[in-house]
Amino acid sequence: MPPQGLRFRVGASSSREEFLRIGKVCADDLLAAYRDLGRSAESDRRWLDFGSGCGRVARHLVTRGSIVEYTGADVDKEQTAWAARHLPACFVTIPTTPPTALAESAFDVIFSISVFTHLDEAGQFAWLAELRRLLRPGGLLIATTHSPRIAHDARGVAPGELAELDRRGFLFRRSVGPFNEQAAFHSDGYLRAEWGRFLRPVAHLPFALGQFQDISCWEKSGASP
Repeated sequence: MPPQGLRFRVGASSSREEFLRIGKVCADDLLAAYRDLGRSAESDRRWLDFGSGCGRVARHLVTRGSIVEYTGADVDKEQTAWAARHLPACFVTIPTTPPTALAESAFDVIFSISVFTHLDEAGQFAWLAELRRLLRPGGLLIATTHSPRIAHDARGVAPGELAELDRRGFLFRRSVGPFNEQAAFHSDGYLRAEWGRFLRPVAHLPFALGQFQDISCWEKSGASP
C-alpha cells in the first residue's frame, strides 16, 4: 500500500479503503468499456496507463492475463518510483509537457483516468498529439472527462462561465473546490469536433466511470495488425 502522502495526491483523502475501492471501480469500469467495443484482446497486449500515479488503478490491472506489457507514466517522480518498486510493471516519469521519451507506435491501448479533467485546451491538444504518436495504427485511446452537468452542479461556477460552457461545450477553471483544482468540462459535441481532429471517435459513455466521469473511446487511423 502506498504511504499516506502518495494516496492523498491521487484522491480526495488518504483513506486506504477508499484508495482500494476507487482503484477497483476505475479498473472494472475501464475494462467494461473496453470489452463493449468488441476489440481483439490478442491484438491489444501493450497498454499505457497515462497518469498512473502510484498505481491506484494499475494494481488491479497488471495481473490481467490479456495485458502482456503494462507501462505506467506520470509526471510525479515519487509516485512512479513507488509503483516501480512495488508493482510488476514498468513505470516511467514523463515531463509535464510533451514529448515523452516513449517510442512511437509503442502501444495498442492507452487509457487516461482523471487527467484531461484537469487540463486547459493547449495542454489537452498537446497531449492528444503525443498520445496519437504513441499509439500504433488502429490503436485505442480510452479517456475520461467531466460532463457539463458536473459544472452546473458545482459550487462557485459563475453564470457567465456556465453560459460559455453551454455555447462552446468546453470550460476550464483554475479551481472549483479544494480537490478539483484546474477542472475541465467537455461536452460530447466538443469532444467530437476538437478531439476528432486527432483521433477517430468510437464511443461516448456518459457517467460510465464510477457513475461520475464520462468515458470516451478513440482510434488512431490506419490498419490494425
